[in-house]
This record gives sequence, C-alpha cells and structure tokens, in this order.
Amino acid sequence: MLEITENTKLADILREYPWIADEAVRLSDQLKIINTPLGRMIIARARISDISKRTGFPPEQIIGKINEVIAAYESRQQNG
Repeated sequence: MLEITENTKLADILREYPWIADEAVRLSDQLKIINTPLGRMIIARARISDISKRTGFPPEQIIGKINEVIAAYESRQQNG
C-alpha cells in the first residue's frame, strides 16, 4: 500500500490505484478534469499539497478522503 502524504504526487496514486480516477469522478463532477488531456498533464506534476492550495482543503482532509475511497473500494473487492 502506498503511503500518501502531502508530498505524494497524484500520478503515483493513480499508478498504484488506477481505478481511483473513476471513483473521484463519482464523488464530484468537478473532478471530471482528471480524465481529460489537461487533467493528465496537471496530474503528472501535482502533489497533494498543490491540490490543498487550489481547493482550500487541508492536506490531511484530502489524504483522509483518498484513504476512505481506497478502503471502501478494497472492501467491496473482498466482499464482492
């Protein structure tokens, strides 16, 4: 399991959990940019701390939400 910190690149998260982009889009229409060419360019460089600055959400809150999504997905896979 990838340890996610405020310095973790979004590209690393997507490499470890490729399905998370689809899950993110389900959480918010604003995240549809993830699946666009511009979104992929942003993701290649962006870190959790960058997302925090842009959204105004603390890094810990973003990390917590990502971890929740991962845990829910893995639970569904095990119970599925």
